[in-house]
Amino acid sequence: MTNEFDPSDIVVEGLTAAAESAEDVSLGKDGAGLYAEVRQVLDVELRADDQGVVAFACINMSSRTPAFLLVLKDRAFLAWSKGMFRPKTTIESLSLGKVTQATVASGTGANRDATFLTVVSPGNEPWVLALPSKSGQFAELVRSSFVTS
Repeated sequence: MTNEFDPSDIVVEGLTAAAESAEDVSLGKDGAGLYAEVRQVLDVELRADDQGVVAFACINMSSRTPAFLLVLKDRAFLAWSKGMFRPKTTIESLSLGKVTQATVASGTGANRDATFLTVVSPGNEPWVLALPSKSGQFAELVRSSFVTS
């Protein structure tokens, strides 16, 4: 019996961590649904020794589309599909060792009910993501997952 590598196991680790941190099972369900849409481009990036730190569905504010975020121990991926009839799936990655800033802030004005994560890494456009939960514990888990010691 061989141990076949299944990238979805890594994603499930991250989805479980997100749902437990926010104490909201819907985070796992929503994330799993979006993962199914982007898994073709995401799975090829994963290795057998990767560990999922956190994973969930969010809103990518630069494209104004639902996106799937997966944070591993050493890097992070943001994947989303855009287009109704011929959707194009895009994936971006960041090395966590190059992240210079990860901040969480409450929205203002029309976005006052949202919590935003901004991740800055030289050489990349900043990631600005609307988080799916207003839980402070969840927001801190996500922010801290980008900060390497």
